[in-house]
Amino acid sequence: ISKSNEAACNIGILCPFTDNVGGEIAKYLLRKQARKDIDLYDLPSSVIKFDNQRDNSRIYVIGTAHFSKESCKEVEELIHTVQPDVVMLELCKSRASIATINENLLIDEAENMDFRKLRTVISRNGILSGIVHLLFVNLTASITKQLGVAPGCEFRSAVKEASKVPGCKIQLGDRPIEITMKRTVASLSIWQRVKLIYNLIVSDKNITKEEIEKMKDQDLLMELLHEISDSFPSLAQVIIAERDAYLAYSLLQAKDNAAKNLNSLWDPEPPVVVGVVGLGHVNGIIENWGKPVDVQELLRIPDTPFSSRFLSFVAKMSIYGVALYGLFSICKWRKIDF
Repeated sequence: ISKSNEAACNIGILCPFTDNVGGEIAKYLLRKQARKDIDLYDLPSSVIKFDNQRDNSRIYVIGTAHFSKESCKEVEELIHTVQPDVVMLELCKSRASIATINENLLIDEAENMDFRKLRTVISRNGILSGIVHLLFVNLTASITKQLGVAPGCEFRSAVKEASKVPGCKIQLGDRPIEITMKRTVASLSIWQRVKLIYNLIVSDKNITKEEIEKMKDQDLLMELLHEISDSFPSLAQVIIAERDAYLAYSLLQAKDNAAKNLNSLWDPEPPVVVGVVGLGHVNGIIENWGKPVDVQELLRIPDTPFSSRFLSFVAKMSIYGVALYGLFSICKWRKIDF
């Protein structure tokens, strides 16, 4: 097990609820005592509260701007105030280390991609999906270097503050990135795949100070989402809409897990859950709230139709040519020695 996953397990990520009932009762009582009167707490505009009349549970969803220190402060304040039983993060198992790893180490790992890491990503995701994933990582690393802030600072803030809440658990609520990448590629036509890879390769990695400030606003994020929808409608469906539904489902799962754990305690209050997600997912979560979610379908990797297989075979060399050029660009930019 990696050091990052060891650290994650120490704070509850990827770990089951404990069977030590006596210890859980003590932690719960401390948590309950520390909770402030939520009615007196002025929720920031970035926080949405869901009240469940059936079980009186309280679920708070905070939308964050990934490069905003203000978002990190709001996450810490919310968790400190409501003393949740569970904090759900918009992360999956493959990305869990983002919540615990040191920012400098995260930037260093992104910049020092070696052949072993490249081979691991491609073998796990497939050639085309793996290369698309690496191109996204390449673009993110470039932005991170210019901003001086690694992505996921709000998740690290959430984990840090949750570790101060007695007995608070961390739940990973996002769909596995491997499935998202494979569904993304499967949703695109051959021409769209070529276009997407090309755009990722030639995208301008230089960011102005004005653009950096705009990155902290919801307006720019929504503008980017609209641009994606215009160019790649199916891409937006897979990366945004499907994950909105999955996150809504995960929040309810976090609440149910907390309720089961609390039911073993003496005279428990209804569960309290905090969800930390990107701003762009908040409206989608609201839209999917209370609706049935076909999780099996969201986790399914679509089969390629025969006609698409035939066309894919005809165009395979050209697509892989562009894709391998993208891989070569990554290697050249990272100065990777094979």
